[in-house]
Amino acid sequence: MRTKIGRGIIILLFSLLLSGLNCYGITEIKLEKEPLHLRRSVPQIQGNSIVFDKGIVDRVDLDLYVSLYNEMTIENNKEFSDIFNFGTVAPGFTVHFKDKKTRAGFLSSLSRELDYNDFWEKVSGLYLEHDILPNQHIAIGVRRRLPIGYEGGMSSVKHPFVMRSQIGRRFGNVYGFGINNTAQYKYLDYDIGVYDGSRFMNKLFNGTEFAGLVQFKPLAKFEERFGKLKLGTGIDTGNSDGSFNVFSANALYEYKRLYLDFEYAYADGYTRGKVNPNKYGGFYTTLGYKITDKLKILGRYDYLRNQSADKNSTEYSAGITYSLKPGLDFLVNYVLVDSDYEKSIQHKIYLGTRFNLGEFANNL
Repeated sequence: MRTKIGRGIIILLFSLLLSGLNCYGITEIKLEKEPLHLRRSVPQIQGNSIVFDKGIVDRVDLDLYVSLYNEMTIENNKEFSDIFNFGTVAPGFTVHFKDKKTRAGFLSSLSRELDYNDFWEKVSGLYLEHDILPNQHIAIGVRRRLPIGYEGGMSSVKHPFVMRSQIGRRFGNVYGFGINNTAQYKYLDYDIGVYDGSRFMNKLFNGTEFAGLVQFKPLAKFEERFGKLKLGTGIDTGNSDGSFNVFSANALYEYKRLYLDFEYAYADGYTRGKVNPNKYGGFYTTLGYKITDKLKILGRYDYLRNQSADKNSTEYSAGITYSLKPGLDFLVNYVLVDSDYEKSIQHKIYLGTRFNLGEFANNL
């Protein structure tokens, strides 16, 4: 009897052990699968992007653009001034949706100081953009700088010098709210749009404005042999408590390590919030050479004439740019200013730093 009872207990314990092992195995499999499933649904960090596995959002790019510079000015060979400037401090983000065609973004401009003293003067980007064709994009909102001339529409962190040219500073350094269509093709790029006539979304719907820039690329088929050439023209015309019209033409050429550009602009009135009715004409030309992949030298001649006031201003610039990493540049510029608006010739030295988070993070 005891033997039978002992056998029964052994069989029972063995059965319980097998059951326990089986349950443990099933539990182990569940525990192995569940964390893997959970990890796939957790957002991943890639460069400056937060990538999502589920939902309508594909990824969110964290944006930060910074340009800082110190401006030293010598006048009359004895008067010296030293000013530090936050040229650009612009944090923001870009949302890319799962359809791979639609984006939304916000970009602030913390360093901008205007007379409006409201929220909108700090907004550099607030938009919704959609790819209507592989090479065509339509956007509504504040997408970027208005394309008032080639240099006017260029980002501050992409400009070869610390300061823009005189026509770029006077006519083109603005943002506006509207609808625009951009396209990039083999032989043609363009950026055209209709905007609110005010600046920086101050006094919205106070007038209308059309701004467009078209650039042709006649050497597109032979770029490897002859270099890259762009020939462009632009117009900015509208009315906001007064009419304004700016016309421009530009040419850019790159061949191996050599860079050349030229841009001319004429303004019969322009606006930066208030319309300046004066007539201006001016141009700049730049010569650049890339000594190494990181080191570049530049020279520029820059002329502006106020035809209404019969005043001229000429700037001669020389610069060195060193790219420590993609997205992190250091700049040294010297500018000689001979202007009817100044009492005497000025000598300026700019020491600048530029940082682009996206480009920097994606090249680490």
